[in-house]
Amino acid sequence: MTQDGIILKASTVYIRKFKDEIIGSLCINYNRTTLIIHLEQITTFNNSDNQEENTEFFPTDVIKILDTIFNQLITAKGISVEDMKKKDKMEIVGLLDIKDAFLIKGSTDKAALALGVSTRYTIYNYLE
Repeated sequence: MTQDGIILKASTVYIRKFKDEIIGSLCINYNRTTLIIHLEQITTFNNSDNQEENTEFFPTDVIKILDTIFNQLITAKGISVEDMKKKDKMEIVGLLDIKDAFLIKGSTDKAALALGVSTRYTIYNYLE
């Protein structure tokens, strides 16, 4: 390392005239500072011990997508479905509508079941 903090890799080869007589040398100094900085960044990026656990889920069918969306919204609310008031359920239905969940056939019945309301017509009323 130099006095100004540059990290060098140095290689030296001696040039010989005869077996024991050195007549010169070839020295190559390579600045490794930037390389080491990038290596540390890549190591940090790839270090799975320092990363949060990956909770991403890639469903294989539409029903699993709906289940995932329902579960995420209900969990994010922070209270159980049984303890939710009408206002809480209406908020979740509104978020489902924003996510276009109701474009999927059967999603209103599934939402009614997930939110513990009597029928899909209750969900339609929440949307109005």
